Amino acid sequence: MKLAIGVDLGGTDIKVGVMDRPGVLLKKATLPTRAADGPDQALDRLAEHIRELARRLGLRTDEIAAIGVGAPGPIDRDAGVLIAAPNLPGWENTKICPRLSVALGAPVSLENDANAAAFGEFAHRIAAGERISSMVLFTLGTGVGGGVVIDRRLVRGSYDSAGEIGHMIVEADGRKCPCGQSGCLERYASATGISATFQERGGAAVQMTRDICSKAERGDPIAMGAFDVAAKMLAIAIINLQHLLNPELIALGGGVAAAGNVLLEPVRRYARELTWRLVDDLPRIELAVAGNDAGMLGAAALALTNQQ
Repeated sequence: MKLAIGVDLGGTDIKVGVMDRPGVLLKKATLPTRAADGPDQALDRLAEHIRELARRLGLRTDEIAAIGVGAPGPIDRDAGVLIAAPNLPGWENTKICPRLSVALGAPVSLENDANAAAFGEFAHRIAAGERISSMVLFTLGTGVGGGVVIDRRLVRGSYDSAGEIGHMIVEADGRKCPCGQSGCLERYASATGISATFQERGGAAVQMTRDICSKAERGDPIAMGAFDVAAKMLAIAIINLQHLLNPELIALGGGVAAAGNVLLEPVRRYARELTWRLVDDLPRIELAVAGNDAGMLGAAALALTNQQ
């Protein structure tokens, strides 16, 4: 059986998974990125790592149908080039696909990491028996990213910029965003945004959002207020997506979503309060279920799709 390899390229680690059927990993492993060593060394180590995974599974590299790489930052998908990545300094204009394809003798495709994660979440749910055809994934971390799947297809947009959910404007004349806009969702619903709200309201500076989450779970009013702001801004974004795309499901993933019901329940409550009353078409709002495997699963599944 032809298999696919999914790669989730991060600033700290590279996650690699072998997918034997859409949404299901046969084997996975992690290696350090060592981004400071430069892209050539990292990609050479990645290629050797993939060969070793194949050997462990008793596979020849010609049994690998496709390899997909999810990478952060702007990409040239057609050329397989990573244009730039904030967490990978020195990797500007890296020819990821041409280099890996020559090294491994298999077709390689490149995707934005958040788009790959969205498609991976979708594929994982389909493999588990869910009957859905459309969903939106929010990746809530240091920033806010996401991806959109409509009619079982990833939406990329004419400039490969679809799914930039974090830069939906949810507060007119709100906080300045490094992207150049003001009032972006990312400024309120990311780990950075929640920490900013917490400190604006008198909370002490903290290093991790989980510290604020712990305080909220214990009933700290400032911490609860910071999550409440994030939840309301997320609900506004969800309602906008509801009216624009009419998806069946909104999935919340990333480190901030680890807050669980501290975040999820107020998001659901605000969404119910703020949505219209003409049609009952509010999407289900749930926590993501694919976890750290989403990027690998999506990259592999999209790579197979590109070969069809």
